[in-house]
Amino acid sequence: MIKPATLRNVDLWEAWIEFDQLHPGYFGILYVMGEVEGGRKRINPFILHKVYENENNGILRLQFNSESLSEGRKPHEVVYSEAIRSIDQYSTIIVYAGNEEITRFDEIEILV
Repeated sequence: MIKPATLRNVDLWEAWIEFDQLHPGYFGILYVMGEVEGGRKRINPFILHKVYENENNGILRLQFNSESLSEGRKPHEVVYSEAIRSIDQYSTIIVYAGNEEITRFDEIEILV
């Protein structure tokens, strides 16, 4: 479990959808990227995992694989991507570490 002190500087988060005209049946790719502080040196980014999707309400909840984070000040990149069928598939994205909500997106930028 991540201690709250590990998540103090998590303000570098963004979410966007990139239009992709080459894949019929999909509007594009949703990307969520951010940064967290930890102690271990990592080459690869941390991957966010989908833990809950409510298409009726447009809510996507993402969870850290937080086992490899430890106390420290070294920044580590966090990423998530998913092909989406429509531009309004998600209206809200929430990112969690354990039970703690660390960021929320109520607006998602569209890049065409």
